[in-house]
Amino acid sequence: MGPGHDDVDRRVTTAFVAGGDDGLAQAYDRWGALVFTYCVRSLGDRAQAADVTQETFLAAWRSRPRFDTSRGTLPGWLLGIARFKVLEARRRAVATPRPVDGPGPTPTVAGAEDGLAERLLVAQALASLPDRPRAVLEQTFYAQRTQTEIAAELDLPLGTVKSDLRRGLAALRAHLHGLGEWGSDG
Repeated sequence: MGPGHDDVDRRVTTAFVAGGDDGLAQAYDRWGALVFTYCVRSLGDRAQAADVTQETFLAAWRSRPRFDTSRGTLPGWLLGIARFKVLEARRRAVATPRPVDGPGPTPTVAGAEDGLAERLLVAQALASLPDRPRAVLEQTFYAQRTQTEIAAELDLPLGTVKSDLRRGLAALRAHLHGLGEWGSDG
């Protein structure tokens, strides 16, 4: 995926903020699955999650003049709106009487939802990295391997692993803050 991934994100964000005819559709095509996944995991109901996803994108579209690209990425902003919409959906569900034997909303803890949103954003950011640095970061943080173990496993010089780790972390940070692409060190 590499640098082209960030270029597409930037183009979609620009189209969305500009309010062009297809800006909303482009944003939904790009990040609809991300928002829907968050909503399904938070609510436990696919139909309700689909409604909340739609509400999220409509709310974002209506309030797009308030989106500030210098403060974060569009997918991060969308997930923030989705968090609020999930809470609204839960409040509506609690206020709506339902049969005693009927299923209710899946209980979750707000902190767990925040963690889910962060994990989804990190997964998206990881996917934007080239294969080798992504593999180094995944081995470091998910498999908890040392740099020496990663170098041996991936058959890479230790210096390359260290460089990929440093540059990969910088690229993730830049991606999550909407500042840049792979390869820019600051």
